[in-house]
Order: sequence, then structure tokens, then C-alpha cells
Amino acid sequence: MTRAAGWALLAGFAAFLLLPLAATALYAVASTWTTTVMPAGLTLDWLVRTVREPRFAETLGRSLGLGVVVIALDLLLATPALVALVVRRAAWRRVLDVAALLPYAMPGVVLALAVVRFYGAVWPPLLGTPALLALAHGALALPVVYWAILGNLRAIRLQDLYDAALMSGARWPQTLRHVVLPNVATGLGVAAVAAFAASFTDFAVANLVVGAAWPTFSVWQGSLIRANAHLMAVTSVVSLVVTLGTTLALLRLAGGGAPGLGHGRG
Repeated sequence: MTRAAGWALLAGFAAFLLLPLAATALYAVASTWTTTVMPAGLTLDWLVRTVREPRFAETLGRSLGLGVVVIALDLLLATPALVALVVRRAAWRRVLDVAALLPYAMPGVVLALAVVRFYGAVWPPLLGTPALLALAHGALALPVVYWAILGNLRAIRLQDLYDAALMSGARWPQTLRHVVLPNVATGLGVAAVAAFAASFTDFAVANLVVGAAWPTFSVWQGSLIRANAHLMAVTSVVSLVVTLGTTLALLRLAGGGAPGLGHGRG
């Protein structure tokens, strides 16, 4: 492949990814755009109307808070379990690999219905609550969280670090806090991004688990398509900006632990 062909292929791929985003952003500020190639005019009225909607700040705050809860839930559950898996229970890995893929092997609708049916039989008061949605989103994001942390644990040769800490007289909580966590900051950052994105952008699971009883930003956004497509375009841009901003913030926060990576190995 020639260099020109490579650049052409790259440009085509970039256009394939960016043109739908650009069209959505343009429609969000278009006064009208129906039968013409380009909008008839540009306006910020749709943005102002969206921000003034009573549900805008309410649902956005809910989704941001829910995303934080899902991050904490998945990281607190997955990190100690994966550390124990790598250093003590390696034989269980195949079983956990399959279990971690189950949420991806089934559609979101199936996952949501399974959660509703299970907790409806085991703990009915939990139905339709934000707590149940957080648990469902935690399961939805678990596969990416699992593989991101596991890959980082393998890269730092955790078994060697654990043996060295054990020989130095460190106890398990000390090893986890001072040896493991500083060295898996990158993996934790990627896992946190995946967990937040899965929660914040989800519509199907949230719509079935809580629906209109506790609408998230995506559920409210879905209701706008029947009311005004311009408002939905604005919320799509807001969702993209929030997701990108959160991604950069989480990766930068995780990158703050990067110096500990080299220090931890020494």
C-alpha cells in the first residue's frame, strides 16, 4: 500500500466516524433543515430551550451521580477479586472469563428483564429504584472493567510484586494499597471510563429497570424524539461532550499515578 493510499484510507475512516457527529451538531443549531442540503439558517434557540427544560439539569445530575456510583461499585468489586485471582486462584480464571463475558453475550433488554425478574422474586421493594439500576449498570460495564484491570495486572507482573511484598513482611491490605493500586492506575482509569460510559449512555436497561419513575439523561433524551428532534440533537451533543470530558478527566487522574508505576517496580 502506498503512502497516498494509506492517507486516503485514514481520511475515509475519519470521515466515516466524524460526519455523523458533525451532522448531529449542525442539526442542533439549525433553524430548519428538511429538504435542503444544508440548514436554512443557524440559531441557538434549541440549545437555550433544551437547557431551560426542567428535566435537563435533573436527569443530567442523576446520570452523572449514577455513573460515579457504578465506577465505585465495579472498581471496589473487581479490583480485589482480580488481585486474588492472579496471585492465589489462577485456576479459577477460565470460569471468571466466561462469567465476565455474559453481560456482553446477551442484549441489554435481556439483561434488564433478567434483573427485574430476579429481584422481583428475591427482593421486590428494590424494583424500580435507582439502587437496582446501579446494580444493573454495574453488571453491564463489568466485562470491560474486568479485562482492563486484568490486563494491567498482567503487565506489571503482579505475582512477582506480591512475592516481594510478602517476603518484606507486608500484609494483604498493605500490599493492595501500597503495591498494587499505584501500579494499576492506568487500568483503573480505563475501567472507570468504561463503567461511566456504559452507565451514562445506556438507554435500554434504564428504560426497562426504572423507566419514567426515575428517568436518566438517556431515557429523557429518548422521549424528546417524539417531541422535537432538534432538542434531541442538542442532548446528543451534550452527552458526547460530557462523555469526552469525563474520559479525559478520569484518564488524567489515573495518569497522576503514573510516576508510582516506575517507583513501585523499583
